[in-house]
Amino acid sequence: MVSIYALIDPRTDEIRYVGKTNGKPRLRLAAHKQEAKRGHTYKCHWLRELRRDGLGPQMVILEQVEGGVGWQELEKKHIAQLREAGARLTNITDGGEGNPGVKYPPERCANISARMMGNTNAKGAVFSPERRAAIAERSRGNTYTRGLKRTPETCAKIAAALKGKKHSPEWVAKCSAGLKGYVPSPEARAKLSASLKGRQFSPEHRAKLSAAGIGKKRPPEVVAKVAAANRGKTRTAEQRAQISATLKGRIFSADHRAKLSAAAKAATPEHRAKLGAANARRVWSEESKAKLSASKKAQCARKHEDELKARGNRILVVVVGWAVFRAVVS
Repeated sequence: MVSIYALIDPRTDEIRYVGKTNGKPRLRLAAHKQEAKRGHTYKCHWLRELRRDGLGPQMVILEQVEGGVGWQELEKKHIAQLREAGARLTNITDGGEGNPGVKYPPERCANISARMMGNTNAKGAVFSPERRAAIAERSRGNTYTRGLKRTPETCAKIAAALKGKKHSPEWVAKCSAGLKGYVPSPEARAKLSASLKGRQFSPEHRAKLSAAGIGKKRPPEVVAKVAAANRGKTRTAEQRAQISATLKGRIFSADHRAKLSAAAKAATPEHRAKLGAANARRVWSEESKAKLSASKKAQCARKHEDELKARGNRILVVVVGWAVFRAVVS
């Protein structure tokens, strides 16, 4: 049974607090008095003031709920009605489970921030598996922050706080070990895809990603997993069009072209045989065939033009040399 109760100031007979308890009301009243000895809330200050006057709060049961179903709405109703009536309640929330509606004054927020700044009490704390399981169980199904959107100011503060922060190798290793073998569900993958769709990275961000990946080689296990995941996978027409639009007009640097050329020359016969077999099974669309044909023709035309230029240069060298020879002989 859940009891909705009120604490009354004996000096003025005003209701100053509304709460709920699952146990015996007298034990909850004793807990309030004990909490007031060291607490810093509005309610604690009021209870300490009564204690200095040699008094204590009076408890009155407002309602009792069998089975405990629906007590949240009843507590909210009593708090709202008393506030509308002008009662000076010491409640800092609107009632119900959790802390909905809690709003601290700016002075208290500043005090809490100053006290917590530089706090290292929990640094290096290691929770036992049992406690971690209990925390996970309590947090499962928590929807308090679902759909929460941070303001641009909050996002800017978080970005500024994390800028330049580098994680230790131990922390990176722990994260890697925790994610090893993790396979996102189809729903999670769909949400990630929707959130990243249409996202445009800035040139600075792209440069940083490129610099972070330079010289980084995937282990053979990862390469094998990626190959197995992509094997037999066909891209949709929309995906192919997006890739084509992204790569259109892209010019590779001389270093990148040299690396691609070296990698192609270093390909083993087995790898070339695999590529040949894969391309033999590939079915090209008429549009792709036309593009490949046009590209091949343009490449042949450029090659023929280069050969003609080289031949003309050789002929010019011979003619000039013969003219110089005749001038010297004569």
